[in-house]
Amino acid sequence: MSFYKSLDVGCGANPRGNVNVDLYPKDRRQCITNYDPKTIQNFIIADCEHLPSRDKIFLKSYAFSVLEHLENPLSGLKELNRDSRYVVLRVPSSFNVDLFSFGDTTETHIYSWNEKTLFNLLNFVFINIKIQCVNRRIRLYGRLGKYFSILKYILKRFPTYYEVICWN
Repeated sequence: MSFYKSLDVGCGANPRGNVNVDLYPKDRRQCITNYDPKTIQNFIIADCEHLPSRDKIFLKSYAFSVLEHLENPLSGLKELNRDSRYVVLRVPSSFNVDLFSFGDTTETHIYSWNEKTLFNLLNFVFINIKIQCVNRRIRLYGRLGKYFSILKYILKRFPTYYEVICWN
């Protein structure tokens, strides 16, 4: 059985896969930038919950900032598992609030997870799950953490997003 190297689901304007999948961005609130699908290599218009490919045809699937927009993230995960051996996800944390902003800056997100709830969701589909907590604010506020230990604790305790690798 031959494999394609990678699938990027929800690729947007920055595709990273050999095959790239997204819904057409016109008139969608989730899209920050408009792009022309004709300029993206091997672009397919499809939904994450209904991917038009055979079982286990890809070695790796990427889905960065996709699950939180799905009405049924469990069916999206099952579909990603069906298509590839390894699934790499990036999911924003439920603590993804800037320290100096007030209100929710992610109005198009349907779901948010903390580490435990994300693990429980993934455990319905995958046997092996590795979750890494990432905080992109450490660069911005990291130097202050030397002087304020509570800030250092907050930055480590409340991540910005999770990077996940799953496989069966």
